[in-house]
Amino acid sequence: MPIRHAGKAWWPDEGITKDDIARFYDDVSPLIQPWLAHRPLVAERCPDGMLGSCFFQKNFARGVPAGVPRVPLAAKSTGRMLEYVVGGSKEALLSLVNLGCIAIHTMNCRVDALEQPDWIAFDLDPTSGDFADAARLGQLLHEGLEQPPAAVGSTSTPHETPSGKRSSRRIRSAVGLMRPCRRRWRGMRFDRRESS
Repeated sequence: MPIRHAGKAWWPDEGITKDDIARFYDDVSPLIQPWLAHRPLVAERCPDGMLGSCFFQKNFARGVPAGVPRVPLAAKSTGRMLEYVVGGSKEALLSLVNLGCIAIHTMNCRVDALEQPDWIAFDLDPTSGDFADAARLGQLLHEGLEQPPAAVGSTSTPHETPSGKRSSRRIRSAVGLMRPCRRRWRGMRFDRRESS
């Protein structure tokens, strides 16, 4: 897929261009396609790179090639039908990059099971801005989970774990382990808006 404005600097200080991000997604697509497959996607678009303004886009009624799969879903806030891009193809990934998307966010469910999330994210945001604070609290959360969480982010650390009845008991236990930490890490907050 041809990348429009491929030479546009997205991280000017580091010399990273839109084409570099497209090549990155092209290279890692075989690894992430199984994870993204059949999941509605939300694009974090930064058309002018990381020094410009960014916004989130859910509705892709226009702007992506006809072959990119989409699914109509009602927005929780308005009830309006939105056309979400569905992940799982290299074409979907590169189409989002063409629109200025740097980060791709997935729903915690697949289109054939919208009411059955298969992972839960705990977004731990250190107000200190110190990633080590989030990592220490994440380690305590890890102690109560079935399998090691995936850690991603810069200062924010979303920890992901499979969902289900057995997991929910472990998650309640893990959150209970975190309560005493409020005194030690007063600058840590549990971001309910981004946790699912």
